[in-house]
Amino acid sequence: MINRDGERFMTRYAPVSLDLAPRDVVARAIEREIAAGRGFDGACVHLDLRQLGEELINDRLPGIRQLAMDFAGVDPVKQPIPIQPGQHYSMGGIDVGIDGRSGLPGLYAAGECACISVHGANRLGGNSLLETVVFGRLVADAIISEVASGTVPQQEPAVAAVEETTERIRSVFSQTGGGSPFLLIDSLKETMYKHFGIFREKKVMEEGLTRIMELKSRMGNVSFSDKDRAANQVLIRYLELENMLLLAETVAIGAIRREESRGSHTRLDYPDRDDTRFLRHTLIHLEDGSPVLSYGPVTTGMFEPEERVY
Repeated sequence: MINRDGERFMTRYAPVSLDLAPRDVVARAIEREIAAGRGFDGACVHLDLRQLGEELINDRLPGIRQLAMDFAGVDPVKQPIPIQPGQHYSMGGIDVGIDGRSGLPGLYAAGECACISVHGANRLGGNSLLETVVFGRLVADAIISEVASGTVPQQEPAVAAVEETTERIRSVFSQTGGGSPFLLIDSLKETMYKHFGIFREKKVMEEGLTRIMELKSRMGNVSFSDKDRAANQVLIRYLELENMLLLAETVAIGAIRREESRGSHTRLDYPDRDDTRFLRHTLIHLEDGSPVLSYGPVTTGMFEPEERVY
């Protein structure tokens, strides 16, 4: 990777691993280069693969070449690829046990939506396959066992939930104000990138949380010209946005309270890791519709945590 000065800047951040350093290390390096004014137009750096030659790129990196042409409009055989950091994986998720069982009876989770504590604060490359293959099987076995030994559920709660959801959608369709959920989605994206990005700081995050709450308050102003319930894309985006705002609020609360740097969570005002106070899981649950924060213990296994250096 090179910056605007033509420098291969990873020699400064990971002199041994260089561009093959872990994702969070590379992401922080890119962000620092851009913040220092050494990025290209569009707030990016360049990944230059031209020295590999067309034959090797087509043989080993055909997918990368196609993505670069489709999304950046550049052919890496002839031009460097503009890149910038982006969210790659959710390392947290629904709090479940080794069999994927959550605290809510009948609700199981596995994969990226779950937190079975195989990642810690920074996911290793192959761990997503671990979640899919190992825990997918364990969760499936647990569900089969529960279904086989369980009783037939009562229909009344399900019917009541359908009626409640139907009434809620009626209420959403009756809203006025002329607002668009798509504008709110764009504002939420900008808020999370600006206030809860790679580098975090208390004041900036508190401003971001205030912005999230403002966006939540504007949800009541969204109105729908299309009130058809079948395949209504605006309604789908609206309901997704409700969940996105709730998740954004939980991320904000957890990040503000975690006064340390760990894994992909990097605080400028708390640059060091603090195992005494924060070697624990951040947990969020709802009380009366509002997120409440607590912490859970971390099982470290055979190896004690050590600082990762490059």
